[in-house]
Amino acid sequence: MNKDLLVRAHPIGSNGFYLYSRAARDWVSGVGVKVGSIHDPRGKSGMAHVVEHMLGKFPKDEELRWRMYGLRPDDGSNIRMDRSSTNYGHLMVLRRAFMLDAFDICTRAVLQPERINAQALERERPAVRNEFFLRGKDYIESEFSEWMHQAMYQGVNPASEAMCCREEDLYGITVQEALQFYRANYGAETEFAVLLGLPYPKARRMVEERFGHLKPTGRKPLVIPEVRPKLSGIKDFVIEKRGINQYHVGIGFPTGPYGSPDDLDLDVLADIWQERCWDIIREENRDWNGGSYRVYAETPRTFAQGMIYIWFATPTLESAQRNAERVVAEAMRLRDEFAPDDLYIKAKRELEYDHLDTLKLSVGDLCELIIEAACNGDEEMVGLNSYLERLARVGKKTILRVANEYFTPNAYVHVLVKPDRTDVPNETIVVNGWREVKDVVQSPEPSSA
Repeated sequence: MNKDLLVRAHPIGSNGFYLYSRAARDWVSGVGVKVGSIHDPRGKSGMAHVVEHMLGKFPKDEELRWRMYGLRPDDGSNIRMDRSSTNYGHLMVLRRAFMLDAFDICTRAVLQPERINAQALERERPAVRNEFFLRGKDYIESEFSEWMHQAMYQGVNPASEAMCCREEDLYGITVQEALQFYRANYGAETEFAVLLGLPYPKARRMVEERFGHLKPTGRKPLVIPEVRPKLSGIKDFVIEKRGINQYHVGIGFPTGPYGSPDDLDLDVLADIWQERCWDIIREENRDWNGGSYRVYAETPRTFAQGMIYIWFATPTLESAQRNAERVVAEAMRLRDEFAPDDLYIKAKRELEYDHLDTLKLSVGDLCELIIEAACNGDEEMVGLNSYLERLARVGKKTILRVANEYFTPNAYVHVLVKPDRTDVPNETIVVNGWREVKDVVQSPEPSSA
């Protein structure tokens, strides 16, 4: 690959801090932290999220400059957390001076635990709760990913916990607990800087000045009971949800975690599986009550888990059940026969073009790939920098092998989300015959102690 497209990983001193840099036409920067919802303490779902909110709330003067650089909360800012990472950064800015100041703003956010206080907690806890609904409960695409993770990993892996928060846990988080979480998870070996577009000598001086004094946290690696759950049968997960008008269906199989040798084979396989299911569910359908607009294939992975799944929506229970059987049947077909040439070539080319587009044109997306790698065991960017070479080695034989490895007959997760037609204010969850009813009630005011 062109050396100008390589992401450089630079250890800063001996404290474990890394700088990631690369030549670029645009300026992007940020400070990443190797902590996400997977690291939330038991019974404190939402901890990583509310800490990110408190630290990422800038003082008024910094917030004004941030917005003057065109970095609005939902358009330009890149302050967020997910299952394995947290980031305090921004997308493209128009001038180098903007990036330099924005990087300092993000640096101060990460290095000032005094921002975690009673007033900040009282302000940000309701905001996290609103985000829980706005981008979770009320947003079916985000919510469906949560359901797939809950169904796949319930009881055996922290990836089953809500990525945003659980309301009842969020209410109970105190300032002391948030500060303890910060001290345990924010330090030299868990933090890193991304500076794209800045000459390396300048970037290194900046990072050494700001982070050279940091001490390691001494955080121990998480112990994950089951990275790849051992399914002994079909695991049905049925949810009745008010406010939706269709049946949403997911079929998923557990895989290895981020960085597994089969990562790219699985991504190619997912694209082929999606195209075949699209043909039978979307293109061949002529039934007014059996239509589907989209068929999605996903391969979410972190250092703690991985899966491959397909999900779709359709108006009736009959078509939901029929098409779920078809999705499984297509997976089994991919175990028995080579993928068609046209779908195999299309899948590889799409992945190649998407990756090249990210490397050459979309510096913000490149920053996300760097964060994902750094937070999931690829601190040296070996996997990221060898992506195209590894993709070139994916062949039809390896896809067939991977399909036989992961598409296990009669051992998968089946998620069905049904419209709740009643006026009863609750959400019902059924897992293999077990039923839990969660009433929607007014939550008590939380304590800020």
